[in-house]
Amino acid sequence: MAEDGHLTSQVSAHGSVAPAAPAAPGWNPIKWLVASSAMVGCIGLFGAVTLMGQWSAPDGATASNAAKAVVAGPQNGLSVFAHEDLEIAATPRVPPVKRAKVTVRNGDTLMKILTKAGADRRDAYYAIEAMKPVFDPRHIKVGQTLEVGFARAFQDNPIMQPAEARYVQAGLSAVGADWTRLVGLSLQPDRVTTIDVRRDGDGSYTADKLTKDLTERTVNAAGTINSSLYLAAVESDIPHGVIAELIRIYSYDIDFQREIRKGDSFKVYFSRFYDDEGQAVKNGVIHYASMTTSGKEKELFRFTPSDDNITDYFDAAGKSAKQFLMRTPIDGARISSGFGRRVHPVLGYSKLHKGTDFAAPTGTPIKAAGNGVIERASRFGSFGNYIRIRHANGYKTAYAHLHRYARGIKKGRRVKQGQTIGYVGTTGRSTGPHLHYEVHYQGKAVNPMRVRIPSGRTLKGDVLTAFKAERDQIRADRLQTPLSTPVATAELVQGVSATQ
Repeated sequence: MAEDGHLTSQVSAHGSVAPAAPAAPGWNPIKWLVASSAMVGCIGLFGAVTLMGQWSAPDGATASNAAKAVVAGPQNGLSVFAHEDLEIAATPRVPPVKRAKVTVRNGDTLMKILTKAGADRRDAYYAIEAMKPVFDPRHIKVGQTLEVGFARAFQDNPIMQPAEARYVQAGLSAVGADWTRLVGLSLQPDRVTTIDVRRDGDGSYTADKLTKDLTERTVNAAGTINSSLYLAAVESDIPHGVIAELIRIYSYDIDFQREIRKGDSFKVYFSRFYDDEGQAVKNGVIHYASMTTSGKEKELFRFTPSDDNITDYFDAAGKSAKQFLMRTPIDGARISSGFGRRVHPVLGYSKLHKGTDFAAPTGTPIKAAGNGVIERASRFGSFGNYIRIRHANGYKTAYAHLHRYARGIKKGRRVKQGQTIGYVGTTGRSTGPHLHYEVHYQGKAVNPMRVRIPSGRTLKGDVLTAFKAERDQIRADRLQTPLSTPVATAELVQGVSATQ
């Protein structure tokens, strides 16, 4: 694995949409006479301008270099307003472009944004259609900023010639017009990508998707835990996305709410992507991770087996980090009641508690403990809103007292491990918001915290040989990469979740 790689792609996509051209008007003697008179007047005006030496262009430019300034491209950092296909040096004046920045608000659509900013609805439609091959306008997000540009739109003129119409369609006439001619828009869906839409000389719109050149570098970090993995990782300048992935890949084996102790430690070796200015703009993958809890270290290596091409994390011996069922199907919760006989808090007498209760705020996401098919997703007596999932090998899991179900969750639906299936509530016979979680094996309830859960895949044969070679290369690369920061610690803070 190279320590430095290069990710290059300039214009990665392109789209163009042209509105239907209007039919050419028939010959009309009266229109011809009026047009001829107008032409004579223009010739006289041109002669007068010639005698004056030059006309006054914006910013003190001459007629020729003012035209080049528009054609050349970026103005105020926005390249979408260049009219490269027009011979505008022959026109008596290049009209200004009015720019505006618009912030996406809740409930906005791109059509709504553009028309509210002043665009003609027809122009907005064709600009959006041109954008669709390179960016789905439905993916704009609340808080994003769009930059739009307008020129003056010429009012309908019955004697306007086709050649003049080209300039009018491109927004290059300011006679009797409003700022409604949309000439361009630009947005950045992320820190790497820019979407540019421009109006061309024939009145059509063209969209380009521009991607920054990024350089991939590897980062080596480590930390000592004095309260939570999250705090220690932040102290080590590890990005939040990498912390979340680190917690996810160890969540099958480690309960970060109850098994982390002061003095435990971690190591993580991951990629980041940087722009030309050296700013980190994108996180890559974790290549290697190590967690030491209660004096026992567990290493994980990223690897893609050639027989199924499914990327996973494996320990040093080639055993998958994934287990058949997640031990805790909820993040950031505390165990409020364990498996076994107890005095029921509502009924007041001793009764077998067949699951584990996790106290958490209403609305906390609940995850499917493993792959399976939903057997039930409905109200179920004292359990309130209830879900039961059938897994392989005779296992079932149940989730009770839900506030509500996740979208699409119903009987017969197949779910994946880690998928959100519902949200914590207090429906049914309950004294407060919590998740009641049960695991059943061969029809009998078992302790979710102590049941021996089948492990995931173990690599063998040629695939194991390939994994060992990749494992050794990762180890060698990591040892050659210096720590990004000194080993960090985070002091004990009570009540801080490892995933908040």
